[in-house]
Amino acid sequence: MEGKKVLILEGGGFRTGFTAGVMDAFHDNNHRDFDGYIGVSGGTVAMSYFLSEQRHKYIDALCHLVNDNHFIKMTRAFNKKGIMDIDYFHEVSGTIIPLDFDLALKNIEDKELIFVLTHRKTGAPYYFSPSRDNWISSSIASCTLPVLTKGKHHFDGDDYFDGGWSDAIPVKWAYENGAKEITVVRTKQVSYLQSKSILNKLAAFGSRKNDVLREVFNTNHERYNQTLEFMNNPPKDLIIHQIAPDEPLASGALAKTTDELLNDHSMGVRLGNAFFDR
Repeated sequence: MEGKKVLILEGGGFRTGFTAGVMDAFHDNNHRDFDGYIGVSGGTVAMSYFLSEQRHKYIDALCHLVNDNHFIKMTRAFNKKGIMDIDYFHEVSGTIIPLDFDLALKNIEDKELIFVLTHRKTGAPYYFSPSRDNWISSSIASCTLPVLTKGKHHFDGDDYFDGGWSDAIPVKWAYENGAKEITVVRTKQVSYLQSKSILNKLAAFGSRKNDVLREVFNTNHERYNQTLEFMNNPPKDLIIHQIAPDEPLASGALAKTTDELLNDHSMGVRLGNAFFDR
């Protein structure tokens, strides 16, 4: 990515309804002036629909999922599949709201596309460049949360889970690999600082016999805040643009209603357009 312009999409579960709005604003402004694309967790799915030039389809997919009794079942809270059946994305992207992979692949010709995963054995981030054959599987791996979903996804010969646990906003990695101008679409406010969440604590407790994973979950918030410090004080030869909610989003890792999602999407469209006005 030497000297390149890079777009990074943070994850956040159903908070990426906001990301969907920003990407629709990018679509409306015909803005694809990037040399590299990096998606993390739900950001990989938002990126996929953006690259396939399918306006509004990602928010349509999120609205479908929040009302789909197959995808979300609270009774699966202690089941191996988890509350959210993340493997269902195969069906969503294939038949329900199908992705145009041919166009997506055309849009990344001579460009970099990276999905961030977390390696289950080492706890380290894995920066993977998907192909047509493993695009969905790598996206599922990047989205596989502990507790809320099945917790791990076997892919490319190994087990992985949500990339947000190891490198939630990979600006430093992009810079170290040559990026000089980075646009980050976030799902938290710019002033947000992360503390150890209930999900962190539950995941750490569930991994109490695994020293590597327990450390990943116990220190995730520290790595996140270190990234924010880097973004707020970037090197002199790096430009960082941030597009972030100007108030807390209605949705969280889970969403309750389509109205919440659509409100977050509207905010994303508004702030995405404001980015171009600036």
